[in-house]
Amino acid sequence: MRVRVLKTFRLSDIVGHKTEIVMLDDKQIKFNLLNEVSIQDFTSQKGLRRLPKATQNAIIAGLKTTDILDSEDKENLGIFVGTSLSYVEHALQFVSEAYESSPRLVSPLMFPNTVLNSISGWVSIVLGSRELNTTINIGNSSGISALKTAYEYVELGIVKYALVIVTEEITKSIVESDLTSSSEYTEETIGILIGDNEEGYEIESSYSRYIKRRNFEDSFSKLVEENPNYQIYGFLENHESKNKCNVIMSKEANRLSCNSLNILYDLLEQNIQKFIIVEESKSSIYSYLKIKRSGHE
Repeated sequence: MRVRVLKTFRLSDIVGHKTEIVMLDDKQIKFNLLNEVSIQDFTSQKGLRRLPKATQNAIIAGLKTTDILDSEDKENLGIFVGTSLSYVEHALQFVSEAYESSPRLVSPLMFPNTVLNSISGWVSIVLGSRELNTTINIGNSSGISALKTAYEYVELGIVKYALVIVTEEITKSIVESDLTSSSEYTEETIGILIGDNEEGYEIESSYSRYIKRRNFEDSFSKLVEENPNYQIYGFLENHESKNKCNVIMSKEANRLSCNSLNILYDLLEQNIQKFIIVEESKSSIYSYLKIKRSGHE
């Protein structure tokens, strides 16, 4: 079975970004935030306006990415969401209310927003999917890991189509948490629809796991040697394998879990024929995607 990319969507292409500068501990932090968009412009379903921004954006991306599918295909659609820190602000609000006032005074309506799987759950509800849905949260590698998981489900024939969404909501509490250390953050939401098809870009292989750096370097060196005609784009820091990459990608405008899928989106739009995207995370997760256009050996 050949798993191919059927459609992609990037929310910033239609809504754009606005920039805010915030001073935190004498450090200037730049936020590139997605402009507000009304979810009612995309669906008439009720009860969505109070959802978190990341969830609303994920729903919009899901609707736009799957508009080539009929209702039956959507019912059998697997949904895989990658996000890293989008829940932090909502968890903080929930816990702060409990500590500062009383657990009895916390609104039960706030709790679902602290649950990671609520994003994929809402996307599934709006699209009418009866298949599995899951939200993957393993830091900056969440996006590429979500695509890897979706790829495996399609390749094994468990689902015919899979929707991958990576979404991030950047808030002050994320920066203050010290979980990241960038001076610039960029909100993004990207949708990728994959499935068994004869045309389009083929996902040849996908890899994402905890592994010792030395073992990854050996595996990556072999991958490079076996694929001399592939352009290699790397999100690698202080890593010997950087020298094997054709292009080193900057994380200055940190998109968190959207980094790899954002460059994937750009490369598909540029019609790059054969490429590999490789990424390492601070938690020793090493990932790569190997992709080529149909008809290119």
